[in-house]
Amino acid sequence: MPSDAKLREAFGEQNGQAMAQASLLYDILNKNVVAAELATVKEGDDERTLLLKHVDKMLEMNLGKVIILADRGYPSYHVIETLRQKGLEFVFRVARGFNQEIDVLPYGDHRIKMRRSTWKKGVIDVRVLKFPLSSGEDEVLITNVMDPELTIADFTWLYWQRWGIETEYAVLKNKMELENFSGRTELTIRQDFWAKMVIAEFVGAAYRAAQKTVDERMALKNNKYEYRVNINYSIGVLKDDLIKSILEDDVKKQREKFERMLAKIAIRVVPVRLNRSPPRVSKSFNPKGRFEHNRKSNC
Repeated sequence: MPSDAKLREAFGEQNGQAMAQASLLYDILNKNVVAAELATVKEGDDERTLLLKHVDKMLEMNLGKVIILADRGYPSYHVIETLRQKGLEFVFRVARGFNQEIDVLPYGDHRIKMRRSTWKKGVIDVRVLKFPLSSGEDEVLITNVMDPELTIADFTWLYWQRWGIETEYAVLKNKMELENFSGRTELTIRQDFWAKMVIAEFVGAAYRAAQKTVDERMALKNNKYEYRVNINYSIGVLKDDLIKSILEDDVKKQREKFERMLAKIAIRVVPVRLNRSPPRVSKSFNPKGRFEHNRKSNC
């Protein structure tokens, strides 16, 4: 965030730079943000706490059956036990050292009673799926989904879907410029954040509607690849046309503008090429962010 003493006081700081953390609970299949938080980097606002806040909001929505997918920063006894008590299923990736019993397991599909010396409350029954990746690393997933018909291959596919979450963060930060704030006050930061969340919902809704049109059109062709709506182009269309559609007073004309907007989005598609594993590119950390030059002191 902008370098401002009041923002450092409100949100916290890292390396002397005002810093906050954004956390999302994201519906991968429907491409919409279910819950979000703009939190501090102070003690108490950790990833696990924010996840459980998201879950409470999600349960108020009565969305039906869900499976929580999360990476290695999230699993803990408290999180796992809380999700279990709330009747929710989960699939977590865990790092080596998370649990000694898991570390010594061979490759395969196991069901164990997970213990840890620091846990005060007994054990937890979990399913452990351990297998090698093409990179040479070991992938270890833990879950309470015990259906024997689901194999390691099924869980591999399921956890791979989590990349949709990473994609959404990339869209928010790089395409929608979430960190390009319009001012230097706490109120402005929070307003900008929630405005971008609203736009993200419109993007998701437009994607779903346009994708239905794309699927119907592509079903008539014998294509080598599956095709998806181009998110970058969708954001550009919404940027130009969304406000005009919302501000239209005539309901019929408003509907027509929305339909034209969706038709434009459905034209631009990209092929889905499966099983690609581009190398991870390490980037240096810039605490000032990409938009520091836009933040004038008189904002």
